[in-house]
Amino acid sequence: MVKKILILGGGFAGIRVAKDLSRRMPADCRITLVDKNKGHLYTPDLYEIASSPHQKITEECLVELRETVVTPIASIFGSNVEVLRDEVLRISPESNSVELKNAGKISYDYLAICLGSSSNTYNIPGLEQFSYPVKSINDAIAINCHLDTFFKELWKVGKKPEIDINVGGGGPTGVEFSAELSSYVNFLCKKYKYPRDHVKIRIIQGGNELIGLGREVSMIALNRLKAHGVDVLFGSYISKVSANEIELKTKEGQVNTIKSDLLLWTGGVKVNSVVSNCFGDEKSAGAIMVNHFLQNDKYKNIFACGDSAFVKNQKEERVLMMAQFAFEEAKIVAKNISADLTGHAMTAYIPADPVFIIPIAGKFGIIKYKEHVFSGFWCWLVRRLTDLRYCMQILPPWKAFKKWMHGNRVFVEND
Repeated sequence: MVKKILILGGGFAGIRVAKDLSRRMPADCRITLVDKNKGHLYTPDLYEIASSPHQKITEECLVELRETVVTPIASIFGSNVEVLRDEVLRISPESNSVELKNAGKISYDYLAICLGSSSNTYNIPGLEQFSYPVKSINDAIAINCHLDTFFKELWKVGKKPEIDINVGGGGPTGVEFSAELSSYVNFLCKKYKYPRDHVKIRIIQGGNELIGLGREVSMIALNRLKAHGVDVLFGSYISKVSANEIELKTKEGQVNTIKSDLLLWTGGVKVNSVVSNCFGDEKSAGAIMVNHFLQNDKYKNIFACGDSAFVKNQKEERVLMMAQFAFEEAKIVAKNISADLTGHAMTAYIPADPVFIIPIAGKFGIIKYKEHVFSGFWCWLVRRLTDLRYCMQILPPWKAFKKWMHGNRVFVEND
């Protein structure tokens, strides 16, 4: 009897599970991967897409931007993985089935849940309506086009008012994005003959440090941002957003309002709503509780990894929601599904110490590993080589290298 293995999600975790399973599964197994998009998105480079300069925005250049970070999922696998483009509506573990928007109900023997996360607006009034998230390829392209159009319209009417661009959130994404955004604004000011000193870029950060990796990393990032014309407002939380204003609150409860022509939101993510509705609880922040085999204790044929899973480290703390962890967790999920199918012992997941790499403004980056902090050009180079390594793991070597070189050519234009 054919065993049906269903993988939900075509992000870092889902691709790795399917890729690894396809190499070790016997002929009597059928692997199906479901994702609502036909492309696999390399999310770490979204900020590059949002800030990539073009003398003229055309359909061709937007296609080029998309292809830089999106890989057709079907091109990653051979004939032993069925790729189904569909949207997951509901997971029913009691009946071993999943309901899809187009295909209806499909059954499984093993289920790997890798549905990722979505932007979290924390129910802040007006935030969803009056801000741009940085979570999908469409988000990034929308930001790129909106900024170009915004400056173009001012150029058409000959107005040169003060412009306030705000970035909500001073984590790695907010810092990376703000730094690259500064270079893009420089380009737009030259393109539309706009005075650069009329444009303010500001990060709004609730805490007293950037990135969340300690004071040393924060200070390096802060100095780099200041050198590229990016201000940071510490100790303030966004409490309300309107079309042209942001209301801020301090921890002490003080309220003030600042002008905002554009708000970009990088302030957090939440577990996919399908996962939180079917499995999540308050203790797991909506994620699926898994054991050290990345297996659900109640439903032993269900595994989860990446942002969908509440994975604990040796200190009983949740493993960070980062791509590098999702990729490694997925390796264990694939190994354990295969082991359970063949009657072998499963492997416990032991999280490794993470390596944090944060590129900031051009060919400069910061690396933190344990208590060691490094910065400079070679850190940026390590990041680009990490991108190449990832491409090599999901595509044939020549295709991977070609895609990586294409990305470098596009991104370096804004450095």
